[in-house]
Amino acid sequence: NNKVICDLMEDNTKGILAILDEKCLMVGNIMDRDFLSHLDKVVGNHAHYSSRQTNSADKELRRDAEFRLKHFAGDVVYSVDGFIEKNRD
Repeated sequence: NNKVICDLMEDNTKGILAILDEKCLMVGNIMDRDFLSHLDKVVGNHAHYSSRQTNSADKELRRDAEFRLKHFAGDVVYSVDGFIEKNRD
């Protein structure tokens, strides 16, 4: 059952996609690492989310650049490089 991941991604107020949309609507020079930092604040305690900032012992993740979701079928690492630009298109 991957419902917990779907909820983490799609929640209208604190889901990953809602956070991305919020960052894209902001005025100014918003960087991909700003998006990741906001993710860490909002979903950083979620059991299925981790980043180098939320788990400094995880040397597999690049600091300020990647996060991991623990999907039902296994872990997936996402690079935030280009997230803001791609979502604005």
